[in-house]
Amino acid sequence: MYGLDVLHKFNWIRLIARMFEAMAGNYVHSSDIQLFINVINGSLALHAEDACILRYCMATIVNAAHQFKNIFSHNGYFLIMPSVVRIYSNNQTNELITRTVEFVCKQLYVLHRKPFLLQMFGSVAPLLDGDDVGSGGGSAFGDAFKVQPKYLYKLLCSLSKPGHDLLHMMELVKMKKPLTALDFCYQVRTAGQLLDFMSSPIKVVLSRAIPRTSACSSASPCACWSSPTTPGRSAPARC
Repeated sequence: MYGLDVLHKFNWIRLIARMFEAMAGNYVHSSDIQLFINVINGSLALHAEDACILRYCMATIVNAAHQFKNIFSHNGYFLIMPSVVRIYSNNQTNELITRTVEFVCKQLYVLHRKPFLLQMFGSVAPLLDGDDVGSGGGSAFGDAFKVQPKYLYKLLCSLSKPGHDLLHMMELVKMKKPLTALDFCYQVRTAGQLLDFMSSPIKVVLSRAIPRTSACSSASPCACWSSPTTPGRSAPARC
């Protein structure tokens, strides 16, 4: 029964991959492909340890990120990254899975750069396990439905290192190799380091945390930073 289920999921993955190839890539709504992506997520959740399933699923994800670049540059990674990162966190003893996920995330980062990072952080944040494993706050192995923060950090560190395609997954990717950024503004930039990966979400959080007062205009800087203090007058209050 197990072998039959693996064969069933494999045929479904190949069908979804062929459907993606035949579809036009000018969709702008992620709901158009969400049902198809769910097949990939479910197959990974059930049979991630199977090399053939893992190879075809990861290749289909990379092809979809290129085919539907408008969706994935906006919110498409919210559909796949929670499952991918959870599988990575729960299979640290399986080097084939971890190194394949690291390689795939590296390729996805090359394609979309900052949109990929921001969507990955946004989709994984609710899944992070806040319990201290081994200190009495959680089980010895953590919550299987959560993502361990240390493994997310490990995945981020792997983005700045050269990866290896252990499953020869790139043979199934219908793009010119090596992959390049889809957005022209990233074409002249190389992959960054860990500080570069963390800077984008930190800037987003800071922009949300610092309120804009009515005295500040979005078109011009605040007077407290642009106008010097004249003699006999007090300095304007900082915004």
